[in-house]
Amino acid sequence: MKQYRHGGKDFFIEVPAGKVDEQEDLESAVMRELLEETGYTSDAAPLKLGSFYTNPAISTNTITTYFIKECYKVSEQKLDLTENIELFVLPIAEFKKMIQENKINHLFTVFAYTLFKNYIHFNNQ
Repeated sequence: MKQYRHGGKDFFIEVPAGKVDEQEDLESAVMRELLEETGYTSDAAPLKLGSFYTNPAISTNTITTYFIKECYKVSEQKLDLTENIELFVLPIAEFKKMIQENKINHLFTVFAYTLFKNYIHFNNQ
């Protein structure tokens, strides 16, 4: 998806992401954010690829990356008033090419791609 980010004053290609609401577990938040931002869901449980600090020198913030198999569209996007998201689907080879060409340059998205590729590599041996 392509989302406008005020800090960068531009649109960035990203994977769906968001915050965990109070009294919500990570897996529920992942599925909620996927549905809200894309209109997609899955009957498969999200698979945790890893959880990492963003910059422990100055923050306690962490990101946790999940892989969700067999997603399918069930609704339209349900965006917040401040969200501006254009949805599209990329083949994985095109995703890789866009990273190499610096067309995908959002750190968390590139990192999610790397975790996904490692998961595929180590689970297809």
